[in-house]
Amino acid sequence: MPSNTQDQSNADPTTANSTAESSPADTEKSMSMEELIYGASSFHAIVKPVSLTMLLSSLAVIYINTEQSKAIGENALGVYQVFDIDDDASSATSLGLSLVNALVIVSAIGAMTFVIAWQLSYFNE
Repeated sequence: MPSNTQDQSNADPTTANSTAESSPADTEKSMSMEELIYGASSFHAIVKPVSLTMLLSSLAVIYINTEQSKAIGENALGVYQVFDIDDDASSATSLGLSLVNALVIVSAIGAMTFVIAWQLSYFNE
């Protein structure tokens, strides 16, 4: 009966090398894991300053605004408010009108951002 060492020495050398090295599927998995780790670390690097900025902005809105500055802000942003929400309106009506107002301002900001990006790409050719 032949021994195991003899069987291994007679084995195809390409098969032996391919099992010793990592396969392309393993390389793809390790690269995707590296990309996942990089993405997670990038996310954590951004979360801290953005959270701090949001916290400071909300505190500034609460503690720095005066009645006069609130009135000026309401007048300036009144252009984007399509619907006025009454205090006696139902919750569903208030929610629906608020969502429409939010959609209007988000659309305006998106359009302005698009125009700025288009101008940068058009004039920097």
